[in-house]
Amino acid sequence: MGDIDDYFPPQVYEWAWWLVLPIFLLLLVAWIILSRIIARRAARPVEAPPAPVVKRYVPPPDAGAKAFARIDRVRRRFAEGEIDTRDAHIELSEIVREFGYQRTGIDARSMTLEELRESRLVPIADAVSGWYPIAFAPDPDEGIDRALDTARGTVQAWS
Repeated sequence: MGDIDDYFPPQVYEWAWWLVLPIFLLLLVAWIILSRIIARRAARPVEAPPAPVVKRYVPPPDAGAKAFARIDRVRRRFAEGEIDTRDAHIELSEIVREFGYQRTGIDARSMTLEELRESRLVPIADAVSGWYPIAFAPDPDEGIDRALDTARGTVQAWS
């Protein structure tokens, strides 16, 4: 065996290490308790807010009849010489745009042709695009029979 000088007694820990163990155990218990509280809150069902009320647009029932009456008024005014070809085409454009607004709720009254096409109002865009060259021509000589038929057809398609 060895000499007595080879024997080392067990190490004695300093008193500060005896504080670390209870603090560690307290932190461990706190972590377990907090994780369970957080997990319960996350698992609790959350009430969804009530769904927003969406009002469905209901078109006026007489929109088609009013549009046809206005188209006939433009025809009469043109025949009587109150308005010229340009003014007739501009008024027909206003009538068809207003009718589209009343039927769909989409305000077509001031939209460009591109906006009309993008907003599913293609028939109105097609009709108005055919009237633009005449409405903006320096001296339009064309009659309005074709424009009246186009306006009536557009209104008839949605009535």
